[in-house]
Amino acid sequence: METKSALPLLLLVSLANALSGCGANSDGLVTIIVKDSQGNPVAQAAVQITGPQERLLTTNSQGIATTSLAAGNYTFTATKGNLQGTKTQAITTGTNTVTIQA
Repeated sequence: METKSALPLLLLVSLANALSGCGANSDGLVTIIVKDSQGNPVAQAAVQITGPQERLLTTNSQGIATTSLAAGNYTFTATKGNLQGTKTQAITTGTNTVTIQA
């Protein structure tokens, strides 16, 4: 009767577990809030994000869009009709809120 070592399987499982955690904490959850000059939410505004990663989002009926981004410095530009606003902000791991007045 042959016995086989479980060491290769154990190493493979350990490597898979280690890799599954890679990058898990490197992104930040970003909530973008777009408001007009009176503080009212701007629904259906286009939000362009530029920086280490790029995105093009649209706000919901409450003027909110969400995404996840790698940590770094970003520029957020919101536009709708004749409304436009820009904000530059550092995104960190964890939860981030970006408020843009358009």
